[in-house]
Amino acid sequence: AIEQRWTELVPQVFALTGSGDITLQESALRLLTELLGTMYTPDIMSRRQDLGNLVLAGLSSPALQPAALALVAEMVSTLETDIIQAMQPALPMIEEALKSLSSTDTSAFEDALQSFISSAAEKAVFFKPRYAEWVDMMLRFAGARGVLEDGLRSLAL
Repeated sequence: AIEQRWTELVPQVFALTGSGDITLQESALRLLTELLGTMYTPDIMSRRQDLGNLVLAGLSSPALQPAALALVAEMVSTLETDIIQAMQPALPMIEEALKSLSSTDTSAFEDALQSFISSAAEKAVFFKPRYAEWVDMMLRFAGARGVLEDGLRSLAL
């Protein structure tokens, strides 16, 4: 079957991000995560500046951190190396968002941690500029006995 594109989908998703409604913004982040790696990727990447601003805003908003982290992990996994290398300056914000989730939402933290571990397996080059910081962070998660569940601590190793 021939796939038909919904040409207004990506512009509408980006419109949701500017709505001021946190629920709609979270939905937009999750939709973009699902759309990456599909026929809509070129449309999303044609709005690279908007996407970057959206990711940064999501990482700095506790309510949007789980969805923003999922989007970043998907971007790392699916986009070309030159594109993801342009995202490396956001690594410290990604680290802070993960640390924040580890103490506020263990379910979202587990999902994010699994996503980033998968991303690191596929595209380790993304993490290279802050490799030492990521290793240190993972070791702190692994050593957080009594703070994080044993399964999450093991996952960090």
